[in-house]
Amino acid sequence: MIYVYKITNLINKRYYIGIHKTDNVNDGYMGSGKNIIKAIKKYGIDNFKKEILFEFELREDAIEKEKELIDLTDPLIYNTHPGGDGGWEYVNSLGLPNPMKNPELVEKMKRSRKITYENNKDFYNEIFSKNLLKATEKRKGSKDSTETIEKRRNAVRKFYETNNSILKNIPKTEAEKLAMSEGWTEEKRRKKSEQQKKRIEDNPSVVITNLGKKFSEETKSKMSKSRKKVWEEKSKLKSTCPHCGKTGTAINMKRWHFERCKRKI
Repeated sequence: MIYVYKITNLINKRYYIGIHKTDNVNDGYMGSGKNIIKAIKKYGIDNFKKEILFEFELREDAIEKEKELIDLTDPLIYNTHPGGDGGWEYVNSLGLPNPMKNPELVEKMKRSRKITYENNKDFYNEIFSKNLLKATEKRKGSKDSTETIEKRRNAVRKFYETNNSILKNIPKTEAEKLAMSEGWTEEKRRKKSEQQKKRIEDNPSVVITNLGKKFSEETKSKMSKSRKKVWEEKSKLKSTCPHCGKTGTAINMKRWHFERCKRKI
């Protein structure tokens, strides 16, 4: 989806017009213009409102609408260009050399971004958290399409096919175990405990189970189908015990082999 959006500064009423291509309308995107980025950093993300003005199938139509809406003579506008000449799609369409394909430059930019983040960690973490919260609120009650669910499922499968995982019964290295152990400091454990206590205090229902509840036959049928589907997916994961050489479903192999076979040896 390609849309034309408007971001308004609620303090001084200045605004920014842009276009954005995305598969997720709630991705938290807040423009890439130099002036709007500086303004958000100065006034804080909470003082800006984003509106989607028009949606298009073709980028060319979105560009034309953006050009129509941008008035550089307006003293309140953040834009510095008349529109249509921004974004990598436009740059690539010119057939010019793409500096982002230079490995040295890419590595240099990664280091620069990391330094910038480290020097302004609180500022960027605040923006990330607020954008995530807004996106979560907008998604409440919405349902993903069958196509989106299938894409996500395939992406997870591809990840586990090409990466090592504890689900494949591949033990963690000593270095990984040490890193995990050191990551859980006493301060972090205490903070996590306080967060959980506060969560339960604010919403006691989070610890209430379904014990004693009666479900309709329709609900029971849906729950049963859902669980069967989960187990069907899990049964597709196969693993081999390194001690006895037997192969089977990952969940059963983890329960009855591996450590048990190791102890027998």
